[in-house]
Amino acid sequence: MKTNKFYIFRHINCPFYTLRVHTEADGKTCDTYVKNLASTKAESIKLARLYVKSYNAIAGDLFKVEFISSTNILLYDNPIEELLKPYQKDQLTLISSGCIPFGALQDSLIIDAPSDYLIWCCENAPLNPNNILLKNLASAALAVLIERGEIKSNIDLEKYSRTKKENRIEKEKSSKYYGMLKQRLELTASIVVSQSKFDEVYQTRKYFYKMLSDDNIIIYSGTTPLGETGDSVKLKATIKKHDLYRGCKTTHISCPKLINV
Repeated sequence: MKTNKFYIFRHINCPFYTLRVHTEADGKTCDTYVKNLASTKAESIKLARLYVKSYNAIAGDLFKVEFISSTNILLYDNPIEELLKPYQKDQLTLISSGCIPFGALQDSLIIDAPSDYLIWCCENAPLNPNNILLKNLASAALAVLIERGEIKSNIDLEKYSRTKKENRIEKEKSSKYYGMLKQRLELTASIVVSQSKFDEVYQTRKYFYKMLSDDNIIIYSGTTPLGETGDSVKLKATIKKHDLYRGCKTTHISCPKLINV
Protein backbone atom coordinates (compact mmCIF):
# COMPACT_ATOMS: atom_id res chain seq x y z
CA MET A 1 0.00 0.00 0.00
CA LYS A 2 1.27 3.47 -0.85
CA THR A 3 1.86 5.83 2.04
CA ASN A 4 2.11 9.58 1.51
CA LYS A 5 3.44 11.76 4.30
CA PHE A 6 3.21 15.50 3.69
CA TYR A 7 5.56 17.80 5.50
CA ILE A 8 6.39 21.48 5.61
CA PHE A 9 9.88 22.91 5.69
CA ARG A 10 12.01 25.80 4.63
CA HIS A 11 15.71 26.05 3.92
CA ILE A 12 18.07 28.03 6.10
CA ASN A 13 17.59 31.79 5.52
CA CYS A 14 14.64 31.21 3.18
CA PRO A 15 11.65 33.40 4.15
CA PHE A 16 8.86 31.03 3.10
CA TYR A 17 7.70 27.47 3.72
CA THR A 18 7.26 24.75 1.11
CA LEU A 19 4.99 21.72 1.09
CA ARG A 20 6.59 18.40 0.10
CA VAL A 21 5.46 14.79 0.18
CA HIS A 22 7.43 11.70 1.16
CA THR A 23 6.04 8.63 -0.63
CA GLU A 24 6.67 4.96 0.26
CA ALA A 25 5.45 2.18 -2.03
CA ASP A 26 6.67 -1.39 -2.66
CA GLY A 27 9.78 -0.82 -0.59
CA LYS A 28 10.76 2.29 -2.53
CA THR A 29 10.70 5.89 -1.36
CA CYS A 30 10.77 9.27 -3.07
CA ASP A 31 10.53 12.86 -1.95
CA THR A 32 8.66 15.41 -4.11
CA TYR A 33 8.08 19.14 -4.09
CA VAL A 34 4.35 19.96 -4.00
CA LYS A 35 3.89 23.73 -3.77
CA ASN A 36 5.03 26.95 -2.14
CA LEU A 37 3.05 28.02 0.93
CA ALA A 38 3.54 31.25 2.89
CA SER A 39 6.13 33.23 4.84
CA THR A 40 4.60 32.47 8.28
CA LYS A 41 4.36 29.10 9.99
CA ALA A 42 0.71 29.47 11.00
CA GLU A 43 -0.47 30.39 7.51
CA SER A 44 1.65 27.60 6.01
CA ILE A 45 0.06 24.99 8.29
CA LYS A 46 -3.38 26.27 7.34
CA LEU A 47 -2.69 26.12 3.60
CA ALA A 48 -1.02 22.72 3.90
CA ARG A 49 -3.97 21.20 5.77
CA LEU A 50 -6.43 22.55 3.18
CA TYR A 51 -4.35 21.02 0.40
CA VAL A 52 -4.01 17.65 2.15
CA LYS A 53 -7.72 17.59 2.97
CA SER A 54 -8.68 18.09 -0.68
CA TYR A 55 -6.06 15.55 -1.78
CA ASN A 56 -7.26 13.05 0.80
CA ALA A 57 -10.85 13.41 -0.42
CA ILE A 58 -9.73 12.33 -3.88
CA ALA A 59 -7.16 9.66 -3.02
CA GLY A 60 -8.88 8.16 0.01
CA ASP A 61 -5.56 7.57 1.80
CA LEU A 62 -4.47 8.76 5.23
CA PHE A 63 -1.89 11.52 5.30
CA LYS A 64 -0.02 13.36 7.97
CA VAL A 65 1.23 16.94 7.98
CA GLU A 66 4.28 17.57 10.12
CA PHE A 67 7.31 19.80 10.44
CA ILE A 68 10.75 18.24 10.10
CA SER A 69 14.26 19.39 10.92
CA SER A 70 17.66 18.12 9.80
CA THR A 71 21.20 19.35 9.25
CA ASN A 72 20.17 20.91 5.94
CA ILE A 73 16.70 22.13 6.88
CA LEU A 74 15.86 24.60 9.61
CA LEU A 75 12.43 25.80 10.69
CA TYR A 76 12.08 29.01 12.61
CA ASP A 77 9.79 31.99 13.00
CA ASN A 78 11.02 35.13 11.28
CA PRO A 79 8.89 38.28 10.90
CA ILE A 80 10.42 38.73 7.45
CA GLU A 81 7.52 40.75 6.07
CA GLU A 82 8.21 43.53 8.58
CA LEU A 83 11.57 44.11 6.84
CA LEU A 84 10.07 44.47 3.37
CA LYS A 85 8.82 47.54 1.57
CA PRO A 86 5.22 47.45 0.27
CA TYR A 87 6.24 46.64 -3.33
CA GLN A 88 8.57 43.89 -2.05
CA LYS A 89 5.69 42.31 -0.14
CA ASP A 90 3.74 42.20 -3.39
CA GLN A 91 6.71 40.56 -5.11
CA LEU A 92 7.04 38.05 -2.27
CA THR A 93 3.38 37.18 -2.69
CA LEU A 94 3.95 36.60 -6.40
CA ILE A 95 6.86 34.25 -5.70
CA SER A 96 4.80 32.38 -3.10
CA SER A 97 2.10 31.90 -5.73
CA GLY A 98 4.66 30.47 -8.16
CA CYS A 99 5.38 33.52 -10.37
CA ILE A 100 8.58 35.41 -11.21
CA PRO A 101 8.12 39.02 -10.01
CA PHE A 102 10.91 40.81 -11.87
CA GLY A 103 13.35 40.68 -14.76
CA ALA A 104 12.97 39.46 -18.33
CA LEU A 105 10.68 36.59 -17.22
CA GLN A 106 8.42 38.77 -15.06
CA ASP A 107 4.94 37.24 -14.49
CA SER A 108 6.07 33.88 -15.92
CA LEU A 109 5.55 30.72 -13.87
CA ILE A 110 8.63 29.56 -11.97
CA ILE A 111 7.85 25.97 -12.88
CA ASP A 112 8.00 26.90 -16.61
CA ALA A 113 11.25 28.89 -16.42
CA PRO A 114 14.33 27.66 -18.35
CA SER A 115 16.77 25.62 -16.30
CA ASP A 116 19.60 28.11 -16.90
CA TYR A 117 17.51 30.86 -15.29
CA LEU A 118 16.63 28.68 -12.29
CA ILE A 119 20.28 27.75 -11.82
CA TRP A 120 21.26 31.41 -12.10
CA CYS A 121 18.88 32.19 -9.21
CA CYS A 122 20.41 29.45 -7.08
CA GLU A 123 23.96 30.57 -7.88
CA ASN A 124 23.40 34.27 -7.21
CA ALA A 125 21.33 34.06 -4.01
CA PRO A 126 24.38 33.23 -1.81
CA LEU A 127 26.25 36.15 -3.43
CA ASN A 128 23.48 38.54 -2.35
CA PRO A 129 22.78 37.56 1.28
CA ASN A 130 20.61 40.65 1.94
CA ASN A 131 18.36 40.13 -1.08
CA ILE A 132 15.35 38.47 0.54
CA LEU A 133 13.39 38.20 -2.71
CA LEU A 134 16.23 36.50 -4.57
CA LYS A 135 16.66 34.01 -1.70
CA ASN A 136 12.96 33.29 -1.88
CA LEU A 137 13.06 32.84 -5.66
CA ALA A 138 16.19 30.67 -5.44
CA SER A 139 14.52 28.30 -2.99
CA ALA A 140 11.56 27.88 -5.33
CA ALA A 141 13.95 27.46 -8.28
CA LEU A 142 15.88 24.74 -6.45
CA ALA A 143 12.62 22.89 -5.70
CA VAL A 144 11.66 22.98 -9.40
CA LEU A 145 15.10 21.72 -10.48
CA ILE A 146 14.86 18.84 -8.01
CA GLU A 147 11.32 18.04 -9.13
CA ARG A 148 12.46 17.97 -12.77
CA GLY A 149 15.17 15.49 -11.81
CA GLU A 150 17.93 17.75 -13.15
CA ILE A 151 19.66 17.84 -9.78
CA LYS A 152 19.18 15.93 -6.54
CA SER A 153 20.68 18.28 -3.98
CA ASN A 154 22.71 21.42 -3.38
CA ILE A 155 25.84 19.32 -3.93
CA ASP A 156 24.69 18.45 -7.45
CA LEU A 157 23.99 22.13 -8.05
CA GLU A 158 27.52 23.05 -6.97
CA LYS A 159 29.00 20.45 -9.34
CA TYR A 160 26.78 21.67 -12.17
CA SER A 161 27.73 25.29 -11.50
CA ARG A 162 31.42 24.45 -11.42
CA THR A 163 31.23 22.59 -14.74
CA LYS A 164 29.16 25.40 -16.27
CA LYS A 165 31.70 28.00 -15.12
CA GLU A 166 34.58 26.00 -16.63
CA ASN A 167 32.68 25.71 -19.94
CA ARG A 168 31.87 29.44 -19.89
CA ILE A 169 35.51 30.40 -19.31
CA GLU A 170 36.58 28.13 -22.16
CA LYS A 171 33.94 29.66 -24.44
CA GLU A 172 34.88 33.23 -23.52
CA LYS A 173 38.40 32.61 -24.75
CA SER A 174 36.95 32.79 -28.28
CA SER A 175 35.75 36.36 -27.65
CA LYS A 176 36.95 38.97 -30.16
CA TYR A 177 37.26 42.74 -29.98
CA TYR A 178 34.05 44.52 -31.02
CA GLY A 179 34.20 47.54 -33.35
CA MET A 180 36.95 50.15 -33.55
CA LEU A 181 38.06 52.61 -30.88
CA LYS A 182 35.87 55.75 -30.64
CA GLN A 183 33.41 54.21 -33.10
CA ARG A 184 29.74 54.74 -32.21
CA LEU A 185 27.59 51.83 -33.27
CA GLU A 186 24.46 49.82 -32.54
CA LEU A 187 24.64 46.42 -30.94
CA THR A 188 22.38 43.78 -29.45
CA ALA A 189 23.61 41.97 -26.36
CA SER A 190 22.52 39.71 -23.52
CA ILE A 191 23.26 40.84 -19.97
CA VAL A 192 25.08 38.10 -18.05
CA VAL A 193 26.19 40.15 -15.03
CA SER A 194 24.34 43.16 -13.58
CA GLN A 195 25.57 45.00 -10.46
CA SER A 196 24.91 48.41 -8.95
CA LYS A 197 26.21 50.42 -6.03
CA PHE A 198 25.30 53.82 -4.63
CA ASP A 199 28.24 56.24 -4.60
CA GLU A 200 28.03 58.23 -1.36
CA VAL A 201 30.59 60.78 -2.56
CA TYR A 202 28.84 61.75 -5.79
CA GLN A 203 25.36 60.81 -4.54
CA THR A 204 24.58 58.73 -7.60
CA ARG A 205 24.10 55.06 -8.43
CA LYS A 206 26.77 53.38 -10.53
CA TYR A 207 26.16 50.29 -12.65
CA PHE A 208 28.38 47.53 -13.94
CA TYR A 209 27.31 45.26 -16.79
CA LYS A 210 28.95 42.32 -18.47
CA MET A 211 27.23 41.46 -21.76
CA LEU A 212 27.67 39.06 -24.64
CA SER A 213 27.14 40.12 -28.25
CA ASP A 214 27.74 37.28 -30.73
CA ASP A 215 29.81 35.59 -27.98
CA ASN A 216 31.99 38.72 -27.69
CA ILE A 217 32.41 40.19 -24.20
CA ILE A 218 31.10 43.75 -23.77
CA ILE A 219 31.71 45.72 -20.53
CA TYR A 220 29.97 48.89 -19.37
CA SER A 221 30.55 50.77 -16.13
CA GLY A 222 28.72 54.04 -15.52
CA THR A 223 25.54 55.73 -14.34
CA THR A 224 23.14 54.56 -17.07
CA PRO A 225 20.91 51.59 -16.15
CA LEU A 226 20.62 49.08 -19.01
CA GLY A 227 18.58 46.23 -17.51
CA GLU A 228 18.88 43.13 -15.39
CA THR A 229 20.71 39.84 -15.71
CA GLY A 230 19.08 37.73 -18.42
CA ASP A 231 17.74 40.73 -20.37
CA SER A 232 18.45 41.11 -24.07
CA VAL A 233 19.07 44.77 -24.94
CA LYS A 234 19.61 46.80 -28.10
CA LEU A 235 21.67 49.93 -27.65
CA LYS A 236 23.90 52.52 -29.29
CA ALA A 237 27.28 53.05 -27.66
CA THR A 238 30.83 54.27 -28.21
CA ILE A 239 33.76 51.85 -28.18
CA LYS A 240 35.89 53.12 -25.29
CA LYS A 241 38.75 50.62 -25.23
CA HIS A 242 39.84 47.07 -25.99
CA ASP A 243 41.31 45.08 -23.12
CA LEU A 244 42.61 41.60 -22.34
CA TYR A 245 41.12 40.16 -19.12
CA ARG A 246 42.10 36.68 -17.94
CA GLY A 247 43.11 35.78 -21.45
CA CYS A 248 39.79 36.95 -22.97
CA LYS A 249 39.45 39.85 -25.39
CA THR A 250 37.05 42.38 -23.87
CA THR A 251 35.43 45.50 -25.34
CA HIS A 252 34.54 48.42 -23.06
CA ILE A 253 31.80 50.83 -24.11
CA SER A 254 30.72 54.30 -22.97
CA CYS A 255 27.72 56.64 -23.40
CA PRO A 256 25.21 53.82 -23.99
CA LYS A 257 21.66 54.68 -25.08
CA LEU A 258 18.94 52.06 -25.12
CA ILE A 259 17.02 51.69 -28.36
CA ASN A 260 13.34 50.84 -27.99
CA VAL A 261 12.47 47.83 -30.11
